[in-house]
Amino acid sequence: MSDDVITSGAVNNRPIPIETIREAVDIVVFSHGPATVEAPEPQCDYPKLCGEHCTYPRYARNGEPTGLVGKVLIQLGFPLKLLLDLDREHEMSELLHPGVKIGRSRNAALIRLGPKGIALLTFFQENQKSGKSWGNLSREAFGPKKLLRRRDMKRRPWRY
Repeated sequence: MSDDVITSGAVNNRPIPIETIREAVDIVVFSHGPATVEAPEPQCDYPKLCGEHCTYPRYARNGEPTGLVGKVLIQLGFPLKLLLDLDREHEMSELLHPGVKIGRSRNAALIRLGPKGIALLTFFQENQKSGKSWGNLSREAFGPKKLLRRRDMKRRPWRY
């Protein structure tokens, strides 16, 4: 991994280029296997809101990153504390259940990802529960365009 994230033990505050985020995605997908599928969330503390499985995003479980987005954030050099903070953060109008989607988080550390990086991780977060493998999601995110350029730019802004 390049030194865009961590330089000699000190955190670098420069924005993280989309190429570095893609490299982190590739490393996570390769290390866990491209056929990896997101496991259903366990029962949460708010069954009246979520039902059988928690519907709010989770970034860490038992002190370990979970899900493609959580693992990519760790690969990029973000600390586990950030994942725990995201798990505890409430969306703007949500009072009952903690857990925020990455695109709606107000955590200042995520500014380093930039709008394209946030859009990419939001794409993964929205699609990882659909049963698609991480390898297929990566191909969808970075593969050749299948739509008109204007529509593809709207659907996958990180590519342009």
